[in-house]
Amino acid sequence: MVCVDIFENETAAFWKRPGVNPADIKTEVFLLPGAHIYESEGTRTNSARNIQWRWKAVEPPGQSRSSLWIADRIFKAVRKEYQSGGKFTDPILNMVWNYDKPGQDEPDIEKIAIEINGYNIADGRVLGTFGDLKDDGSTACGVWVYAGYYYVDPQEQNPLLKVPATKRHGTEDKSGLGVYPKWTFVWPANRRIVYNRCSADPAGRPWKKDKPLMAWNGTKWITNDVPDFGVTDAATKAPVPPEKTANAPFIMLPEGQARFFNPSGLKEGPMPEHYEPVESPVKNLISKQQNNPMAMRWGGEFAKLAETGSKEFPYVATTVHYIEHYQTGVRTRNSPWLIELMPEQFATISPTLADKLGIEPGNEVVVSSARAEIKMKANVLPIVKPLIVNGNPVEIVSLPWSWGYMGLSQGDVGNDLTPFIGDANVVVPEYKAFLVNIRKA
Repeated sequence: MVCVDIFENETAAFWKRPGVNPADIKTEVFLLPGAHIYESEGTRTNSARNIQWRWKAVEPPGQSRSSLWIADRIFKAVRKEYQSGGKFTDPILNMVWNYDKPGQDEPDIEKIAIEINGYNIADGRVLGTFGDLKDDGSTACGVWVYAGYYYVDPQEQNPLLKVPATKRHGTEDKSGLGVYPKWTFVWPANRRIVYNRCSADPAGRPWKKDKPLMAWNGTKWITNDVPDFGVTDAATKAPVPPEKTANAPFIMLPEGQARFFNPSGLKEGPMPEHYEPVESPVKNLISKQQNNPMAMRWGGEFAKLAETGSKEFPYVATTVHYIEHYQTGVRTRNSPWLIELMPEQFATISPTLADKLGIEPGNEVVVSSARAEIKMKANVLPIVKPLIVNGNPVEIVSLPWSWGYMGLSQGDVGNDLTPFIGDANVVVPEYKAFLVNIRKA
């Protein structure tokens, strides 16, 4: 197993975790020293669909290298081995892998960005939109939704913004809606609001007249975002009147219409339905089906689950980040300043639950589930409030997941308690709601 990280984490150190004899572990682990995000160049994307460039601030220390450098060297080493023969060598030997930059040890990330963006093979021209992609082999693109993110607008007059879209920092926003069309790139097509035809009524009148996103002025469309519908006729270039665009405002869906149900091959559905978590304190009041029948489940030790309304585990636990935690436990538990702010693992409970159990702030407590039990300190604050479910209070136990047995600050692993349940489509684990008990240690 090969791990790349800036500190040794639990994945790389599983063979020496508490209670395990390393001699019994048959897996060979390689830990490669990675670079932090501030020590390498590249992009970051998020659930708001921004893909934003980040520049290198400092060089990585010692022998640390960026993930790009590591992937580049590993691939070159593998290809070198294939040069002496092997089965089905063509994909490796003929792979386009020309990211070297003269005079530099680090691969040329701009070449990779252009490849992801999409380009014209004949002349290397960077494409501005996924609409420029062809199916005849004349273009290449790594990720079609990112097409345009590394495109430089030739019409841009401001020299500070005449850079690839992902590097722009334009703060102008004529709409007043917080669209900021020239602040980085939003995929796809730099469209900030998807299905934005729906911001206006069928006649093209904005639902919010003083804050129009899309508006028909009688002769053409006034747009404050990249339209998510056809504003001009492809053949005649004439403006498409609102009564036509109103009939197909969802162009990214095959039907062009909103969906009340999803027929696209999800393992559950097609109608949305409420399911209780697999571990729930209450019966499902909305459906006869208690929880998702298509949820991914595992056998053996992973199959341990609390029953619905369990008296042994009467409280609902959820796992969280706190503002003092930096992304992952690996970083948090190796940052002295953050450790000073959050020095050890803890469980936050409401004052009402603390009074009921006789728990004072700072007491050591044991939190248990059907799978394990762990020790930590109690944190009593009204930021955690009991839920009223069917007229009865259900207390919450809030557990940060940033601790483990590695790092400068060590503690029990919160995810030892969580159930092994995954959603039916992409196996997202069900760790935001499960059943536990809590008592004074």
